[in-house]
Parts: sequence; structure tokens; C-alpha cells
Amino acid sequence: MSGDRRGDRVPVENTGNAIVRPAGEITLVDPGNDEVVLNAPVAMGSVYPGHETTLEIAIPPSVPEGVYEVSIALADEERGWDGYETSLVLTAPDPDEALAPDPIIFNVVTVEAVPDAANAQYADVSADITNNGEAVENARLSLKVSRDGELVEDYTLVEPLTLPNGSTTVDQRYIPGPGWKSGEYTFELILENVESNGDVAVVVARFPVEGTITIP
Repeated sequence: MSGDRRGDRVPVENTGNAIVRPAGEITLVDPGNDEVVLNAPVAMGSVYPGHETTLEIAIPPSVPEGVYEVSIALADEERGWDGYETSLVLTAPDPDEALAPDPIIFNVVTVEAVPDAANAQYADVSADITNNGEAVENARLSLKVSRDGELVEDYTLVEPLTLPNGSTTVDQRYIPGPGWKSGEYTFELILENVESNGDVAVVVARFPVEGTITIP
């Protein structure tokens, strides 16, 4: 995911037992005078039971430099989801200053059934990753796979993965351990930095893949 530092990312977890589509608003307040600087509507895609996704908060360049209190209120009354509320503090930089890019960016990610979903033999996973920081010598790229909202597996695509400064392309095949079964498959890429002893892995980037594979 590309972006800049005018904002933050907030995890949103569905702890219920039904698929929800969170919607609501984000409010930005200047704590110096309690003035509401921004009200922005939010409409998210489906979040499956027991799953977590990320809400990206972007502060538009029209907001002046300063520290702001941000409140987030989400709900899905149609599906009986009581909602999610949280608050945080964000700093908006000078809009005229150049902004540092995210250290790791997933530019293009595709997961496609081969030859097609009706006759799937494997999924072709392709990812173009840009590293804007120092070289990463011992990364792990995994694919989190779910079917009809239920976790199938966390599958390691590449380990170790070296990410020099610049662009790296990864192309791998994926076949579910239990085999392909009827249902809708969804995917998320997870990039971790693995310590040299192999005991600690730190998640440095997550990317929910757009699109699904539906097996008849």
C-alpha cells in the first residue's frame, strides 16, 4: 500500500460471529479550541468473523500543521454489529514539506486461479514490493488464506526473502494444504522481519488482497 505519513492505520477486529461491513465517521478536533476541523464518512468492505482488518486514516493537505485528537465511530446496524469506537492523537506535518514515504509498499498484488476458478490447479501469487529504507536481509512473506471467512492456513511463500532498497518482484504458486474446496477464498499478504536466531518475527507490512477466488 502506498501512502505518506499524513495519517495512521488503526486495526478493526470483528469479534462476532457474522460478516459485517463497518461504516461511520472520523472526526478531527483541534484540542486547543475544541474546534472540529474535519468530519469524514467511512465505509469499509466485509470483515469476516474473527478477522482483523486495517482502517487507514489520511489527513488531507488542507489541514494545517499541528496536533489533533481523532475519534473513530463505526457500526453495522443492519447486521447487528454494536460498533467500534476509539480515539488517538495524530500530528499533521507542514503540508508544504516533502513527506517521507512508507518504508515498505506493496505496489501491485494479484492472486489468480490457474487455469481458472472452475478448474483450479494452483493460484499464481504475484507481488511487487518497494523497500524505501535499508535493505532487509531475512524477511518472510506469507499468505493468509481464508475460505468463507474461516482461516484455512498461513502459508509461507518465501523465506528467507531479501529486500534491497528499491523494487522486488515475487512470483510463487499456492495450493491449499487441504486442497481446493467449494467456497470463496480471500487472501492477505504478511511481510515479517525475522531475527537472526529465528525466534522472533516482527510484522512490518500487511496487505489485504483485492479480489477473491470462488471455487464452484
